[in-house]
Amino acid sequence: VALIAASTIVRAIAIYAAAKPEGMAFNLDLLWATPLLPVALGAVLLAWLIRGAPCPPALPALGAALVLAVLALRIADGRTASLRDAEQGRPQSALQALLPPGPEPILWIGQGQLAWFLAGRADWVSYSQGAGMVFSRPLAVAWERRMARAREAGLVTERERRLWQRDDRVEVLSPSREQLARFCAAPDAPAAIVAPLGDSLVIPAGTSFTVWTPPHPFDSVHADLAAPWRRVSAFAVIPCRQAARAADESVVAPGG
Repeated sequence: VALIAASTIVRAIAIYAAAKPEGMAFNLDLLWATPLLPVALGAVLLAWLIRGAPCPPALPALGAALVLAVLALRIADGRTASLRDAEQGRPQSALQALLPPGPEPILWIGQGQLAWFLAGRADWVSYSQGAGMVFSRPLAVAWERRMARAREAGLVTERERRLWQRDDRVEVLSPSREQLARFCAAPDAPAAIVAPLGDSLVIPAGTSFTVWTPPHPFDSVHADLAAPWRRVSAFAVIPCRQAARAADESVVAPGG
């Protein structure tokens, strides 16, 4: 059992290390996103039980606990530089300047909580907001309706609507200009759509947008072995009214 556990851990580490982009640091997310930690702890506990070893003396056990506590304090903060910046509570002025003026919410594709941290705007809809259904039926209905509209527009994945079955596999979003136009034409549409530039979203041709580059790239590690490491170095800012107007103009133009 110990050999199987060890081989599993070594294999997972090798896969993640081989796929790690240059300049991206290891952090504790690797443990939380993979089965490394529970497998290792389970193997140690099983070996202990099979061996039937007695409990260690109190003094060595206390010393080991203190060492582990110091080590935990040392490495507990596994946040990246980008997340530390976001959690300072100071919105990025360069990003705010690219957004339409006003207090209206925006739709942040991927990590909705960043809408408030980085732009000072509420997020139009996000996966995490679905937790409100536990406390309020009207909130649950409103969340489901907005999620359905965003899904119809090709701006969220179907998995993001399944609160208890979400996984980390990469699914490329590819909305059409017509989908964006219908979505943005609604009276309660978000002021803008902020989307990571990379392999998770394909912006339709002809869509007007500007690019915001954060001070630090957003790095994360996920359980999807096909694409465990992800780095976002820039975001597209799509004003919703412009997206709706541009699509309307493209329909009217051929007729004169």
